[in-house]
Amino acid sequence: MVAVPKDASDGAVLSTGDRELTVSLPFAEEAASADTSTDGVATFDNGNASSTTPVVHDDGTLQIVTVIDDAGAPTRYDYDLSVPSGGEMVLREDGVVVIIDGDGGFAGAVAPAWAKDADGTAVPTRYEVDGNRLTQVIDHAEAAQYPVVADPWLGITLFTSFKRDTYHSDYRYSAWVTGPGAIVLSGGGGVGGYAAGQAVFRGSGWDEWKAKWPAITNKATLQQQYNCHVAAGLYGLPFTQDYNLERYRVNRSNWVSGVASHRCNW
Repeated sequence: MVAVPKDASDGAVLSTGDRELTVSLPFAEEAASADTSTDGVATFDNGNASSTTPVVHDDGTLQIVTVIDDAGAPTRYDYDLSVPSGGEMVLREDGVVVIIDGDGGFAGAVAPAWAKDADGTAVPTRYEVDGNRLTQVIDHAEAAQYPVVADPWLGITLFTSFKRDTYHSDYRYSAWVTGPGAIVLSGGGGVGGYAAGQAVFRGSGWDEWKAKWPAITNKATLQQQYNCHVAAGLYGLPFTQDYNLERYRVNRSNWVSGVASHRCNW
């Protein structure tokens, strides 16, 4: 669930049953009251030739859209995050920001910095991390055409849309990878990043499934199918956001053998 504030100083809140993340909005103390559109989207005028619009997506992620009107607007936009006690924000080489809790587990992620001008041309931008503060630096003086749009996109879960039904007279468990989850898993295409993303999914990702269905651990094939989906890219299989784990399938400890043919369905 994502709660968007009516007052910018309250920040936005992302929450699940076992975790919560508060994100402050840039220039919140100077921002005017929300201008709410007919579809319920709130926009805050920052009073400095920029505005902020938090947008909630169906997968429980939050996109914080900043619109820069002209060259007089600031180039730095700060977001303070309620990182769990003992945790930290890690800026990876691929530009993904991963939020780690005090036990080293996944607590959230922010997609790589992104900004474009009115012509759709990319504008130089990057993230900086200082403690619990995430800053997007947007070098919009190089923009060919204003306005410039930038939008940190973050989430606190790797999966969404959990569902259980039956298949071949036994349980089938399903879920979709969230947008930030896909970015964490892909690692930006780098080997190190991809390996790190896989480690997050094998640990914290599987924890999300177990929290939803504790009994999912009662047959080894379910975790084996899950690990196969996570590792698919290493074996030449296309990435899929839709994970289906079917309990009727036999246990297969050597599932890495023949992945190209069984495609995680043995």
